[in-house]
Amino acid sequence: MARRPPSTFVIASQRHSIILKTINEVGFVKTAHLAKQFNVSDETIRTDIIELFNKGLIKKIHGGAAAVRPPDVKNVPSKQRLIDSDLLDRQSHAALKLIKKTPGTVFIDDAPLGIAMCQKIFAYNSTLATNNPDLLLFLANLPKASFCSTGGQFYSAARRFIGPDAINSPVSKKITQAFLIPDKFNPLDGVCYNNPLMAEFNASFFPESTKVCVIIRSEHILTSTINACLPIKQVTHLITDKKISEPLIKMIAKAKIKLIII
Repeated sequence: MARRPPSTFVIASQRHSIILKTINEVGFVKTAHLAKQFNVSDETIRTDIIELFNKGLIKKIHGGAAAVRPPDVKNVPSKQRLIDSDLLDRQSHAALKLIKKTPGTVFIDDAPLGIAMCQKIFAYNSTLATNNPDLLLFLANLPKASFCSTGGQFYSAARRFIGPDAINSPVSKKITQAFLIPDKFNPLDGVCYNNPLMAEFNASFFPESTKVCVIIRSEHILTSTINACLPIKQVTHLITDKKISEPLIKMIAKAKIKLIII
């Protein structure tokens, strides 16, 4: 059998290294994205994936490849908190009640919350959508999981798939509910993310019909003006962990947001 030319072998080995590096950083890769990145055919990338899979270095998933082991919920980074299992249980329980009432395609941007909720979401005949690579990796290792990715480019600074391709994803039009854990929330202004890339994504991704539920610690609910990326009119529910001040309660009620204290 004829050997491949050395130059082809070098290029293939370089692709393998980059694919493995990306999987280690992000958790999974998509065949179509890699083909575009390397300017090769999808079939070439599928061959790369098969070779890496045969060496036991990756796991094959539909449309791409993932790390061999999924992340553990306790080791997945999350904004606002170290993983507090009791708080996480209360947050997920409150959110699942809302999903049960109106099943559909549910967007979750936080990995621990999504991992805690996913099995119930599937039981409610709903699909989970996300741009969080840690959550996507976990879902890719679940049998018969109903989920979808926004796609887009991975930005390590935000640890999310964002950018124009994600914002313009056809997944956007399917989102019926979104559960967000932002950095700040103001009942007059809306939702705020400190990371400008995250802010840009959330400002443009959700259709006006999407019902947004904000899940946030009480100390991050502010009366001072914030630079909101998602307007208050899209927020229908607010889940928080402690009783908040009477002025804030009145502001939330005036904005016609359902307050849920857990």
